[in-house]
Amino acid sequence: RTKFSEMAEERYASMDAAAGKPIVPTAVLKAQAERLSKQLPRTKEGKIIFSKGEANPIQDILDMPEYVTLQQMQRVRTALRETSDFSNMVPGADKHDLGLLKDAANNAFDGVQNPELIAQLRQADAFYKAGIKKFDSPAITAITRDAAKTGSVEPDRVLEYLIKPGYTSSAQRVKQLVGQDVWQRVSRAH
Repeated sequence: RTKFSEMAEERYASMDAAAGKPIVPTAVLKAQAERLSKQLPRTKEGKIIFSKGEANPIQDILDMPEYVTLQQMQRVRTALRETSDFSNMVPGADKHDLGLLKDAANNAFDGVQNPELIAQLRQADAFYKAGIKKFDSPAITAITRDAAKTGSVEPDRVLEYLIKPGYTSSAQRVKQLVGQDVWQRVSRAH
């Protein structure tokens, strides 16, 4: 997933060079952060209480400039996607809020008004949206999670996790990701 995000970022970097200035409006993302900000509890000093021990991306988003580069918004989108990942089907409120912010970051790209780059931007967005779907499966998230983190799957148990009666869709998604030669070795081993 990291490699894929870097490839997407490279596409946006070339468009940033052509634009010569930041062109992605942050208004959609900031509006979502503002809505969430109003719902969150605050300390006596007025500081947003986001989550014990975690950074507070809401205030950081509220402090963003009016426009950022495509590459910067791609990094924001990637960071929000990674922090909003959850390993079970019932995410906590913090993960839900981060998911809303991630969606707003995705929508920020739609606000670009540069006519010279719009076709190229739509192609890059289509590439990103199609490619990132491969990583949205809870099964893929679990098997690619760092082994030191909760919710990870031990490498020796990946096949048991994916290939079991009634769960053919997980196996099919992995089959598409790994390629035919790897899948044949997996088939022979299992």
